[in-house]
Amino acid sequence: MNGKKDVLYTTKIDPQALGYEATKKVLKESLEKAKSIGYIDLVLIHAPRGDTEKRLGSWKALEEAVQSGDVKDIGVSNYEIEHLQELLENPNLKIKPSINQLEVQPWFTREKLIAFNKKAGIEVEAYSPLTRGKKLDDKELVELGKKYGKSPAQILIRWSIDKGYIPLPRTTKEKRLEDNFDVFDFKLSEGDIKVLDGKDENLRSRDI
Repeated sequence: MNGKKDVLYTTKIDPQALGYEATKKVLKESLEKAKSIGYIDLVLIHAPRGDTEKRLGSWKALEEAVQSGDVKDIGVSNYEIEHLQELLENPNLKIKPSINQLEVQPWFTREKLIAFNKKAGIEVEAYSPLTRGKKLDDKELVELGKKYGKSPAQILIRWSIDKGYIPLPRTTKEKRLEDNFDVFDFKLSEGDIKVLDGKDENLRSRDI
């Protein structure tokens, strides 16, 4: 890494902080923590809890933070189609979300939701791309790892990239972090992508 330009500072608005005033307060606190940087790269609404008024109020607060220069980009997390429609059809919308952070992996492909995001021009950031380890011993996944000379985890990260998602694997171990980045020297074939696509069983690896 080479300083701040290599780091994307992201924070979230938790469900209990939804609503215009509550979100303004959280943003002020987050900016105070980030004062050495001077701004926040990305702020996401963590989940579409509460009612429409609170969700849209939070979004208005985020838009104002972008307009003031305190925040560079804004998005959402765990938004289903109905929540995205609520936001995109809001007549007062000034800035549409750039990202929807979702759990997406071969056993939880969410094709309709992904297609909606794509049509709306919203990037998909895929969290839990490694299924929280629940499927790393899948026979076909292991075989693909052998075929490409990669680990099952690296195959899953590459699947996310080849599908056009932004994978967000989580680790606290330096070696695994290095391994997670070692996925740019190969691509999965269309056939192998289809093999993984075919594993969908609506399996969410974590609750939100």
